[in-house]
Amino acid sequence: MGGKLHIDRDDLREEIGATTDFQGIIGTLSCDEFGDCGTGRVNIYYHADSSITDVAQLPVEYRFAP
Repeated sequence: MGGKLHIDRDDLREEIGATTDFQGIIGTLSCDEFGDCGTGRVNIYYHADSSITDVAQLPVEYRFAP
């Protein structure tokens, strides 16, 4: 315990760039060769009724799509 973990920067960059269709908490994530991940699209929902568990049933308060 207390050891160090070394991850080569180029190897990390290569692995991030190879990430495709990762099922994350905010949806499917893919990264490009620059390490940019995601689409840039954002939806903010208003969720006042805890009985609703399907996000598709919630009203969108704000939407950004570049």
